[in-house]
Amino acid sequence: MLGRNERALGDACYKKTIVFVFVIFCVPSVACADVGTPLVWATTFHLLIGNAVLGLLEGWWLASFFNLARGKCIAFLILANYLSTWIGCYVVDRFRLSQVLDVYNAQDFTLGFVLLCYLLTLLIEWPLVALCFYRKDHWFARSMKANLLVQTMSYLFLFGGFWMVSGKSLYSDFTIVAPDQILLPAGITVYYLSREDGHVYSRAQQGEGELCYDVTPSVPRAYLKFLPSGGGDLCDLILDRGSYTEEKEEVILPNLIRPPEDDRWWRGQTYYGWGDVPRIGDAIGSPWLFSWGHWASIGLMGENSETKERINVSYGTPFIRWEFYRAIHLSENIVLFQLGEDQLCLLEIDTKRISLWGRGYGVVAIADEDRVYAK
Repeated sequence: MLGRNERALGDACYKKTIVFVFVIFCVPSVACADVGTPLVWATTFHLLIGNAVLGLLEGWWLASFFNLARGKCIAFLILANYLSTWIGCYVVDRFRLSQVLDVYNAQDFTLGFVLLCYLLTLLIEWPLVALCFYRKDHWFARSMKANLLVQTMSYLFLFGGFWMVSGKSLYSDFTIVAPDQILLPAGITVYYLSREDGHVYSRAQQGEGELCYDVTPSVPRAYLKFLPSGGGDLCDLILDRGSYTEEKEEVILPNLIRPPEDDRWWRGQTYYGWGDVPRIGDAIGSPWLFSWGHWASIGLMGENSETKERINVSYGTPFIRWEFYRAIHLSENIVLFQLGEDQLCLLEIDTKRISLWGRGYGVVAIADEDRVYAK
């Protein structure tokens, strides 16, 4: 039996642990975006330190509820948490990579991953829970009951913490609709690199994508952008190959457009980073101003300068995180954005609807009124 002083010390440590976990999960939720996101901090903490904290809590609960040796329970449960987390991460990651995920099925897969991880936790941690009942009467039935109890308690606690810091607005604030429910605005042409072959394609409101440029070999993380041409006030369409080759930039279509008269247009040439969303066509007169950040739980942010209404599109969970690579305000009511590595989505602002327009990356768009070079 523990003495009075030992019990008092243990109770104090337990309470401090609860406060510590609360701070870890809740304080980052008000942190500035330039130092990361709450989800990243919470995930890193959980993988490195959080398992020890959860193991301490579970061991404490196990010993208290079933009158077992506290030190032994805490030691075994800390080890069990690290084993289940790292094995679970491997299994879930292998399964996730084998699936084709998009905005139409990611929510169902996320819920499935939550259930899968719970079942894996029960399976992997039970042997170590059973060791806590070594040489106890009815050890098998009691260990099964204890494992179900403590894992469910800690899982609800962990799920609640990650739920608070995850970006969920893609599904909580918006309606996902079929591709034919939101059309590309008339007078807009989109250029992108195809997911299938890595070549440059163009696509307008009507018709399929048309091959514009053969990129051989295809380059991951390449993207399109506009740069001033050699002379005059025109811009070339450029393929930026990133750091994968010495020939970093290549002109795809010279003298393609005359830049729109919008100061956000040049600031919106950023890819996979942070920036203002460029406006083209009649979007230049829209009261909506958008910006974006590549962190999955930050995503696309917009504010109406007249009504002060704000919207945010993001999806970042411990199982599926889609970073934002670029966004373009195409018309007063339509925004095109690249979600993850190859989902090109359309946002209809007034109805808060989102559709998957196509598969590609490195996207740019131009309005017919700015075009100089024939398509």
